[in-house]
Amino acid sequence: MTFLDWIEPVRLLREESGPVLVEQLELGVQVGIPLSADVPRGVAAAMLEEHLRPRIWGALSREDAPATQKQREFLMAIAHDRSFEGGPLGKSLASAWIKHYLAVRTADRLQELRLSAGDQVVHKQTWADHSTGEVHDWSDRQVVSSIGSRGLVYFKGGNGKCGWPANLSHCDDS
Repeated sequence: MTFLDWIEPVRLLREESGPVLVEQLELGVQVGIPLSADVPRGVAAAMLEEHLRPRIWGALSREDAPATQKQREFLMAIAHDRSFEGGPLGKSLASAWIKHYLAVRTADRLQELRLSAGDQVVHKQTWADHSTGEVHDWSDRQVVSSIGSRGLVYFKGGNGKCGWPANLSHCDDS
């Protein structure tokens, strides 16, 4: 679903990245996994799913693989938190934390930009040439068409043109 301005996408992202639900806390008590009230909603869901996987799938259940080094490094970078460096962390829980921090960052940036359909923005991107190792930056001007429920900003002209708010600025800010 897409929207013509930033308000509803920010509301949805804030809801998704909000605090644990009372129902999640209650379920945690029922199944023997105490959840802290400061755990984000999506992370609590991943913790509950991981704990309940053997009960749901029985013999077909597989233990979650450990988080990859890339996941840990990305988490430390976006969360500014060294606690993700070591210790037990499964892939699904790492993914839930990444999704949480990206949702918070996207909502914050969308709220800063306050974009609406018709706004002109500068879309900045960085890419690396794998054959030479050179890093290239480029930017182009775009006109906002709509904003998706996950915060992705779509541009006029179609063909999948879009950008994340972290890579956008108003034309007069560039």
